[in-house]
Amino acid sequence: MSTLQEVLEPVSDADFSSPVSTLRVPSNVVLESLAHEEGVTSAQLREHVLCGKAVLLRNPHSEKWTAIGSLVTTKVNANVGTSADCPNYDQVFKKARIAVEAGAHTLMDLSTIGFENALDFARGIRSVSEVAGVPVGTVPVYEVARHGMIRTESTRVVLDDDEALEIVERQAEAGASYMAIHAGLNRRSLEVWRRKPRSIVSKGGYITAEHMLTTGKENPFYERFDDLLAILKKYDVCLNVGSALRSGATRFNDEAQRAEIREAGELARRANAAGVKTTVEGPGHVPMAMIPEIVKYQQEMTDGRPFFILGFLPTDCFTGWDHIVSAIGATEAVRHGVSWLCYITPAEHKRMPNDKDVKEGVIAARIAAHIGDCARGNSVALAREEARNDKGCLDPNAAKQFCSICGQDFCPIQRLHDLKENIDVALP
Repeated sequence: MSTLQEVLEPVSDADFSSPVSTLRVPSNVVLESLAHEEGVTSAQLREHVLCGKAVLLRNPHSEKWTAIGSLVTTKVNANVGTSADCPNYDQVFKKARIAVEAGAHTLMDLSTIGFENALDFARGIRSVSEVAGVPVGTVPVYEVARHGMIRTESTRVVLDDDEALEIVERQAEAGASYMAIHAGLNRRSLEVWRRKPRSIVSKGGYITAEHMLTTGKENPFYERFDDLLAILKKYDVCLNVGSALRSGATRFNDEAQRAEIREAGELARRANAAGVKTTVEGPGHVPMAMIPEIVKYQQEMTDGRPFFILGFLPTDCFTGWDHIVSAIGATEAVRHGVSWLCYITPAEHKRMPNDKDVKEGVIAARIAAHIGDCARGNSVALAREEARNDKGCLDPNAAKQFCSICGQDFCPIQRLHDLKENIDVALP
């Protein structure tokens, strides 16, 4: 296995003209391989990485790299993890394998209880990363909150600043490739929310909000942001500025969400200036008509940094079919600039997803990503589309040359091809 120093090369000021001069890129071998895979040049990919518009994630246990950004194909993330009600890590590993086999490019371990020992999150993260083989992300505040609950023998939210940073470092050492940190929720953005309070459905967001509301203190990850960045840079972990104020309803795309996006943009700039690659997470429920607007706003506030979304769900109806609802919204989001989709499963608002839910969620998100990529003119997606449409409505992988709906006698494609033997008809 390569060391971090071996796979990352220092960049001199002469290598680029971007103002973000502290970001690093992988070795030329890695960069050229990813560029070839994405149908771009290594110079183009390098430029986007250096200016913060693309991030390259690496699983340290498998050396698997994934490129995310507007220059490349849209990537799909799948969530797995434990809860107090479902603590079995064997199920987590099985779902991780199913998600990757279905085409997930990244995974997030959203566990809220550790591996065997309730606080052994690091072992779980390392195991998921080894099983999955793709880059794996985490949400450190879950472990921070669990430590506080066990220490106080309660379910109260008790966040300790020093402990939070120690947990970030342990998770980074275990193999986390990226971390969702809800640093955009600070005293300023919380005050905007307090002017017109409504629901918060992000677990990490609520944990952070409860800590701030009950103690009067600042968000520890915001207050110690420079210390956080030092750890992330040390381990080459990508910061995903988490969306804390997600409302869970399409009618609440309000000023609080926009205030958090503005804070996220400023934090992303600080992170890049410190040499930490960064993505920004967006809301989940967004009306269809507002999707172009909110994507444009995020892109303006964050200078085009990769946008990671949970959805978008353009309707609050049809619970149990959220993977379909999400695919509709996600397609529109990708068309307008979103570059990283978090899958939504049929179980999203009902229960922990089962194996079938995981597979269906990944496939629905992959479909949305591909259609959105085609709509925005991505060359790899268009080439894939072209390669599969030479038989019209027929499945190109099917052995027979007709479908059961028409049958062989009435198959228009087959009959038209048969005609070319008898009459002069131009056929593809």
